[in-house]
Amino acid sequence: MKKIVLLVLLSLGISSAYAQINFGILAGLNNAIQRGRDGVDPNSKYSLLWHAGIAADIPLAGRFYLQPQLLASVKGSGYEAHDLDTNVYFVARGVSDRTRMVYLEIPVNIIYKHSLGPGKLIAGAGPYIAYGLGGKSKTAITNRYGETSVSEPTIKFKNETRPTYESMGKYTYYKPLDGGLNFIAGYELNNGLCFNINYSLGLMNIEPSDGVLPDGTHISHGTKKNSYFGLSVGYFLRKHN
Repeated sequence: MKKIVLLVLLSLGISSAYAQINFGILAGLNNAIQRGRDGVDPNSKYSLLWHAGIAADIPLAGRFYLQPQLLASVKGSGYEAHDLDTNVYFVARGVSDRTRMVYLEIPVNIIYKHSLGPGKLIAGAGPYIAYGLGGKSKTAITNRYGETSVSEPTIKFKNETRPTYESMGKYTYYKPLDGGLNFIAGYELNNGLCFNINYSLGLMNIEPSDGVLPDGTHISHGTKKNSYFGLSVGYFLRKHN
């Protein structure tokens, strides 16, 4: 991951002697959710989060451009379920959960631009890779008597979980590496402003491998994949014709 970040930083920091390359900043919102093995759980909720970072705009050939980005991106989801079957969920009458994870994310998009009015329509796609930096989750469980207990574990990024009994309530575990595809469309003004929408489709399961408790009890994890709809506003510091 460190090598990938260094390569992207190198591409974003190419000498200003290459006048055809533009550099910019961008920020926006992520409407994020997590998908399971069978898609999105009907009790899952979208969470409005954010992203921000820097980008480069590099001409390739004709109307095609390469746009690598380096972002701080917050992903996650929410979950709410009520009137549960207490025979299945023990004494729970309702459960809500909120997960927030901060990633260092690197999308690399191939962009096509078409002149229209005072700017260009853009559309493109490409892969992304992301590495987890930290996060928090919050879970509230309401029992059959209406009493609610709340826990707020810290997210730890590990490929395999081997928790102690003391740490089980303090931490939630996810794999650090995330990756997938990014799809983007928008409009870029000649003065450098740009407005984009994108869809980030995670293809990697971020649930850790099955873990083992100190007494040998196995912990089985399911499947979770990140995804979000994004809306961004950006400004490129130098524009070419």
